[in-house]
Amino acid sequence: MKKILLAATTALGIAALNGAPARAANYTFDFGKPGVVSGSATITYGSTTDSIYNGSTLPAAYEVTGMTGFVTSPSAGLVNAPITGVYPINHATPDHTPQPPAPNDFSRIDTLTLSQGQYAPTYDNLFWLDGSQPVTLNYTNHGGFLDIFGLMWTMAGGYIANFWSNGTTQSGGIDYGISVINLNTNTFSQYVSGGVTVPEPTAMALLGAGLVGLGAFRRRRAVDRADTSL
Repeated sequence: MKKILLAATTALGIAALNGAPARAANYTFDFGKPGVVSGSATITYGSTTDSIYNGSTLPAAYEVTGMTGFVTSPSAGLVNAPITGVYPINHATPDHTPQPPAPNDFSRIDTLTLSQGQYAPTYDNLFWLDGSQPVTLNYTNHGGFLDIFGLMWTMAGGYIANFWSNGTTQSGGIDYGISVINLNTNTFSQYVSGGVTVPEPTAMALLGAGLVGLGAFRRRRAVDRADTSL
């Protein structure tokens, strides 16, 4: 896996910590699980927060508005497949009112019928500058610059990918998962429930308090199947 390139601006970090209005900024990161999936991405975020997680009574989560990069996934037949943008949020309505609340940008792709678990992928396209918070009762692990719903993006060739954080691990790192969906066939070309690593920025406090257990894959599927039991 390539050495990480960090591009989160110091000015934005200071502004967020002081409660000042944020400016749009870029963040570049590499990710990978050896022999399974790897890639590099640059996201643009920060001009707008989620309307619920806006830094007022709840921590701030910034909307991701743009994305470039590439993904390699041998089982999906992807080699440096270009990332073409962020999949639009659709403000899906959760089935229940949760505490803690789901982000207002909580979204779901109900139109897909997928072969693994037959669930609709969930996402919110939010960047957590100070580390993600628990956003659903049935999965309280948290930490990292994404939450359990994560980021959805489009790729060349009719693919989309969902990248999410499973939260902190027992060793103190942060675990990620990724799924690659082939829109041409409405099937998973790759599903990695955990073990995808992203070096975290040392200048920002992105560690959460939760621990990732051995059941992370089952819990992630339960989150998607049941609309996070929201």
